[in-house]
Amino acid sequence: MCPLRPATDEKKTDWGDAREYPDGSRRLVFSKEELAGTLLAELLKLDARLRRWDVDRYHAELRSRSAEFRFFYQLGKDSGKLPRLSPDLKVEYAEWLEMPADYIDFVLQALASPKADEVLTSMSGSLEQRSAWSRRHDLKVMSEAGLTLSELAQKTLSEPAPSTPDLSEANEGLTLEVSRLGETSPIHTLWLTEEQRFREALK
Repeated sequence: MCPLRPATDEKKTDWGDAREYPDGSRRLVFSKEELAGTLLAELLKLDARLRRWDVDRYHAELRSRSAEFRFFYQLGKDSGKLPRLSPDLKVEYAEWLEMPADYIDFVLQALASPKADEVLTSMSGSLEQRSAWSRRHDLKVMSEAGLTLSELAQKTLSEPAPSTPDLSEANEGLTLEVSRLGETSPIHTLWLTEEQRFREALK
């Protein structure tokens, strides 16, 4: 195994601070505060799993993320300055703090958005046909994001689209999860209590 060579430089990028290495690669650098917050969120997810509370995925996710952000808030309050966060996490933290209703909706949409691997399991057809659908799906996302595609990728997108996958089973699962959102679970009650206590203290 080759020893890890020290970074040659550290620069700011659109995604945050990044270290450059002799082989030309770049790796994002996360602050100790951000790593500590991430660890807290992951520990709470593990706790929910051990208590079998993760059947309510929505509120398990809300509770872990809210605890992470309350940790950042308290750090900022104690130090007098906002913890060093990566740009995307900083935006998410600000929305949670200033527009909690919008943030709750954001988490719900993030959990409900279709994942390509979940869609593929419900598709009929050969492995080659499934791969073609997956490849076209990814290329379309990149194209809509404004990324420049190669000639081969553009040719793939210009060809007739594969058959639309049968999502009946996936939709049934999503319908079931949405129906459970109105039910009160232990972790729902816990998240709501913690969140209300924090919001009251802000007033």
